[in-house]
Formats: sequence, structure tokens, C-alpha cells
Amino acid sequence: MQLQTWITLIGGLAVFLFGMKVLSESLQELAGSSLRGLLQAMTRNRFLAMFSGLLITIGIQSSSATTVMVVGFVNAGLLKLGEAVGVIMGANIGTTVTAWLISWLGFKVDVTAFALPAIAVGVGLQFLGKGRVRDSGGALIGFGFLFLGLLFLKSSVPDAAKDPESFAFLRQYTDMGFGTTLLFVLIGTLLTIVIQSSSATAAITITLAYNGQIPLEAALGMILGENVGTTITANLAAIAGNRNSKKAALAHTFFNVFGVFWALALFVPLLNFVTWLFPADSGADIEVTRYQISAFHTTFNLINTALLIGFTTPFAAFVSGLVDRLAGGDEKETRGKLTHLSAGPVATASFGLFEIEASTRKSVMAATRAWERSATLIKKGYSGRRARRILDTESALDDYYARSVHFLNDLQESGLHGQQGKRVLSALELITALEDMSDGCADLSRRLRRAHKRSVELGREDLERLKRLTKLIQKQVDLLKKGAGPDQHADRRKESFGCFRREIKSVEEKLSRVAGRRAAAQQLVRDLLRTLDRISEQVEHAGRARIA
Repeated sequence: MQLQTWITLIGGLAVFLFGMKVLSESLQELAGSSLRGLLQAMTRNRFLAMFSGLLITIGIQSSSATTVMVVGFVNAGLLKLGEAVGVIMGANIGTTVTAWLISWLGFKVDVTAFALPAIAVGVGLQFLGKGRVRDSGGALIGFGFLFLGLLFLKSSVPDAAKDPESFAFLRQYTDMGFGTTLLFVLIGTLLTIVIQSSSATAAITITLAYNGQIPLEAALGMILGENVGTTITANLAAIAGNRNSKKAALAHTFFNVFGVFWALALFVPLLNFVTWLFPADSGADIEVTRYQISAFHTTFNLINTALLIGFTTPFAAFVSGLVDRLAGGDEKETRGKLTHLSAGPVATASFGLFEIEASTRKSVMAATRAWERSATLIKKGYSGRRARRILDTESALDDYYARSVHFLNDLQESGLHGQQGKRVLSALELITALEDMSDGCADLSRRLRRAHKRSVELGREDLERLKRLTKLIQKQVDLLKKGAGPDQHADRRKESFGCFRREIKSVEEKLSRVAGRRAAAQQLVRDLLRTLDRISEQVEHAGRARIA
């Protein structure tokens, strides 16, 4: 094959990958937070989890993006491993829709008849529109480039009947019987790992088979290999994550590898099934091959899911136990841990925002637990163990704050538009407030520890006043836990903060009129009041940021 043909082939693949990336990112932006809502709402049981994975993958046209999102949610503790396995199963089925689209539109219809108009309209929407209109333009551009890339792939792969010398090197590997299938499983795996797109591998496979360069058995082997190679994306994403994210990524790998093993064992019956489903006469073998490949892809993933959907719990337990044994014992997770997931073509601003928002939820719970322990130090007296746990939480949240700022800077550099910039600013305000809130809790703990060592005791009236103030802050904290919600939550938050401000002002006025108490006790009360005031203010700031 000539150099120019190879250049066209590689260029066509590049255009296809670019179109897939733009299409997937734009669809993610259009879906917005509904992706997260769908995923969390539909993981109550294994079948709903599978269905959510199916819908999301069809919606954003990327199984890699879905699995990376699942890894991120498991990493943040928003999904359990068993739920994640169900979503991954659905994602594997959903990705087969792309192969059907390629087979139907890419080879049956004149691509330029719809690809170029889609790009033209998309560019217009990109320049003239904002928000969802702009994202719709991006989706149209991605859709157009995807099929233009497919057109270049088709034109660069010569017809074997008209140009028998092209891809001649492949033919020495296409008459080895079952060995051919095994070899092309390896080729499909490596190709998918390199280009980081199972859809692109499927497009290449269908193109080669359509032009007669490889037999059907080899094409089906490449499809099986693609199912193994696509798992590398989630595993790359999990490298920076915690142990739970690694379990989710490994579950994806085991699930697909298990499927390849049984599919190879039953390869002949599967081959006979797809040729029965889409029979070919002697004059139309090449024409129907693309449908046979798509049918095999769908059938394989449907059967693999049917075989394992009833065993998600023991399957998840097996993977979890294996990772724990390899890593050595149970992992002690750091509360508020944030990891930046970035794996190839799915490292988008949307997924970065999903990750930061998921991790901030975890950190909100850590900060509120630190407050509740601080309040207990006032209500029930000083406890060294409880005070140490408060200081540990402060240290974890300080580390979380530093990494979050770095993470948000990376997000801004990756390119933000529309509401994304506001979400980043809200996230920064929230994590800053949480860090200050935990600092206040640690300060409260240290003051009480010093008082305990110096045997400074508070009077009954002072304790009652402090307890009233802690109850008012607790109401603010309870509203913070609820997060963004209806308008009445915002009104209740403002009312709660106002009650605290009035109460602390009243307490300070009473203290100024009381004389004759020990100076150390009086100073301790004033210090605690200032610290509680600071905590209350940061809870208010965090509540505003969550609603924003």
C-alpha cells in the first residue's frame, strides 16, 4: 500500500477520534448534572444500574466516559462496587449502538450529504449561541467529523477484489484457522489500548472486513479484543484514585476478560448465529459483513451481561477481596480525599466537575463530623480521643484544600464555558469555607484541651449559654448537609444564622455586665464565643456555596 494511502488512513482515524471526542464532550455538557442524577437514582438494584449504564452510554456515545465516571463515583464513595458493576455491564451493551450507527449510516448513506451540513450548522451555533445552544453546535460538529473520518477510513482502505496487493501482509495471518481469531483478538486489544477508543477500533474492523481485507472470523476476533482493550481507560483513571476506584476498574477488566474466554470457547456457535441472523449470498458477502459484526458485538455483550447479572454481589466481593489481598489488608481511607481522574479522550471539564463535587460532598460530611465532635466536647466535657479525631480531620481537610485548589486550576486551564466557571468558583468558595470551619473546630478543641490541663472550669450558666449556641450552629450544620435544595432551605439557613447572631450578641452583653468571676474562666468563655462565631460564619458561607 502506498505512503499516501497510509497517510490518508491515519488522518481519517485522527478525524474520527476528534469527532468522537467533540461529540462525547458536547453531549456530556448537554446532559449536565442529569448524568449524575440518573446514575445515582437508578442504582438501587443491579437491573436499574445496568439500565442506567446503557442509557448514559447511548446518550454520550462513549463507554470509556461512562466507566471513568463510575470509577470517579466509587472513588468518592457515591457508588458501591456492586452498583458500579451493574453500570459497567450496561455501558458495555450501550457502546454497541455506535457500531450499528457506523454500519447503517457510514456505509449505506452518502456521508457528505449529512456530515458537512451538520458541521456547517454546528459551527454557526458555536459562534452565535451560548450555553446549551453552543453545546448542541459542538455535538453537531463532532457528529459530522466522526462520519467524515469514517469516510476517509473507507476511501483509504482499498477493495481487496480490485487491489489484491493492498494489505497483503495481513493475508499470511488470515488462514490459520482458530489461530487467526486468537491473533486478531490480540491485535484488537493492542489497537484499542493505543488509540483509547473502542468505537474507533470497531470502525477500523468494520472497514477492513467491508473491503475484504480480513475475513469475518478475524473481524469478530478484533471485536473481542476491543472489549479487553477498552478496559485500560478506566484502569488508567483509577491509578490516581483510592483502592475502591481500583476495584471498580479491575471489575470492568475481569468482566470483559471472562466474556472473551467463554466467547472463544463458543466461537463457532456464535459465528453460526450471526450468519443465520444476517445470511449472505455469494454476491453480497461483503455487504452484509458489517451487520454481522455489529450483531456479534451486541450478542456477545448481551449474553455476557445475562451470565453475570445475577452474580454482581459475589463478583464484586471476589474483586474486592483480591485487591485487598494484593494491597495488603484493609485500606484506611482519608476523609475528603480528592483525586484528579484524567484518562485519554475522556478527561473533560464535565468529569472534572463531577469529581470535585462528589469529593466535596464527602468533605462536607467530614467537616460536619468534626463540628459535632467539637460540640460534644462542650456538652459532655473534654475527651482526649475525641479531640485527636478533630485534629486529624483538620489535617485531612487542609490537605484536601491544597489539592483541590490545584485541581480547580487544572480544570480552568482545560477550558471552561458557561455555567462551568460559576461551578468552579462555588466549589472553591465551599472548600475554603470547609477548611476554615475545620480550623475553627480544631481551635475549639485546642482551647478546651489547654483549659483541661490548667483545670479551668466553666460555670453552669456559661455552659448552658455555650450549649444553646452549639444547638443553633447544629441547625445550620443540618441544613448544610442537605445541600442545594428548594428556596425554603435557603430561607431557613438565613433564619438560623440570624438566630445565632442575635443569641451570641445577647451572651456577649451579659458577659460584659458580670463581675467577680475568675479571669481565666472569663477569658476562656470569650475565646470560645469568638471561635463559635467564626465556625457559624463559615457554615453560613459553605451553605451559600452549596446552594450556588
